[in-house]
Amino acid sequence: MAEIDARTVYPNRSYASCDMSAAQPAPVTGWWAAWGMSDPAVAPPVADLVPLTADQWDGRLTGGWGVQGGALVAMTEEQLADAVPLAVRAGFALTAAQYVVWAEYGSLGDAAPGAWISYQKALKAIVDGTDTTSTILPTAPVETSDV
Repeated sequence: MAEIDARTVYPNRSYASCDMSAAQPAPVTGWWAAWGMSDPAVAPPVADLVPLTADQWDGRLTGGWGVQGGALVAMTEEQLADAVPLAVRAGFALTAAQYVVWAEYGSLGDAAPGAWISYQKALKAIVDGTDTTSTILPTAPVETSDV
């Protein structure tokens, strides 16, 4: 069987997916780097995806995103709270934080700053249910550069 080039199926490099039948803005449920897929059959049909610009793709881990009218939009904390449970949002934030900490510190052999460790622990407590009093996500530490 011949391998399918993802670029013939997905004309854009990257996409967001969501429940298209949900009230809008509908929270993004997936991010797809289409041209990097070895098997395009694993992604939803292109008609069910929202194409992203390079800046949108790069900013996908910076906040709560939704889809409204076929476009990517920032969702407010209130909109997210109505659409996505706090523990689920904390799980996404924890994954993003772990990525940042590894990319900025761990992969270079540097120790992660205490603020990042505390932030991850706070998110983990929400995810695993030991924090039952929080109603919003903690604020992520601000990255600083030594340059």
